[in-house]
Amino acid sequence: MDSIKALMSIIDTIHMGFYPSEFKLTEDDFKYLEEQKQLSKESGFSGNDLIEFKGKYWHITSARKIYAYVLYNDDATIKIARKLSGGAYPEIFVEFRSRLLLGGLTDAYLIIREWIEKWAVISSEKVSRADLTTDFQGDLRLDMDNVVMRCRKNDTNFESLHREGRRITGYTFGSGELMLRIYDKTQELKKKGKQYILAEWEKHGWDKESEVWRVEYQMRREVLKQFKIETLQDLRTKAPDMWNYLTKEWFTVRQPSVTDSTRSRWSYTELWETVQESFKSFGELSGVVREKIKQVTLEKLVPQMSGLVTSCMALMVKKRIDIRELLKIIENDCDRKGKTIETVVRSKLRRYALFEESYFEAI
Repeated sequence: MDSIKALMSIIDTIHMGFYPSEFKLTEDDFKYLEEQKQLSKESGFSGNDLIEFKGKYWHITSARKIYAYVLYNDDATIKIARKLSGGAYPEIFVEFRSRLLLGGLTDAYLIIREWIEKWAVISSEKVSRADLTTDFQGDLRLDMDNVVMRCRKNDTNFESLHREGRRITGYTFGSGELMLRIYDKTQELKKKGKQYILAEWEKHGWDKESEVWRVEYQMRREVLKQFKIETLQDLRTKAPDMWNYLTKEWFTVRQPSVTDSTRSRWSYTELWETVQESFKSFGELSGVVREKIKQVTLEKLVPQMSGLVTSCMALMVKKRIDIRELLKIIENDCDRKGKTIETVVRSKLRRYALFEESYFEAI
């Protein structure tokens, strides 16, 4: 097997519960959220429109159980309870998405926390899930005979293999509180987009041609508690130790020995030693340039726009309509819907804007 090279190590997903001692929300605030949730429900949760809430823009959806309101965009999901619980559960639950975290772990946390503090007094917080990941240039397909792990076969979904046709694209080990995924990230990006990650790989030495495989450990609350992790600072500080344990004790890839039948005494493969050593770069996030994210979004839209516009122009030529009338046709269509081009542009600007930006300064 060819050697692999670590590109970057990041904390890719974080779930945190915030426990407020007080909501600074008024009854009018709750009424506004309720009305917007109902409007979204009536429109079938199409996800096309965003609402403004305390200076940021979100989609809003229906909630279940303890959380009355769920606000979400490409950077985060915020779940808000209607009443305080006295510490029985986190009244504000935040799911940090990878795009926001790529901009910097501390910055992502401060962006969310400072926004929450506009409308709630936070008394404590607790991390309930964290995904530690490292991306590697090169092929990480495994010889399963070399795998030594602590997740047992009687665990639900302790091991699964993922394929596309006959080609292996990934593995999953463990389940529930602790899970390991090893998969072809370049293959996943072809389906899900997120092309801004490519720029980050390039900054860390990706050759733009090789496959990039991700090693991703997902840990939930019970495991985090064993590492004595409560806050984000705890997570940042202990991430290297966690990676060390996970790659040297919980799951390993070893070289079989002809003289020793005890698998746990076999030496690590060179490939897996590279995985183990990648923990050294945890926390050293340079951050994705936000302008790059917007540029990628534009690059995805331009081909769509080009196809539509040229089709319209072809029809106009066929009907002997002056192509210069295209803008007027668009204006008439907006007017028929009771809107103007400017209001439509403003609405869509919200959709493609980032969480931490001012949304209307551009126009």
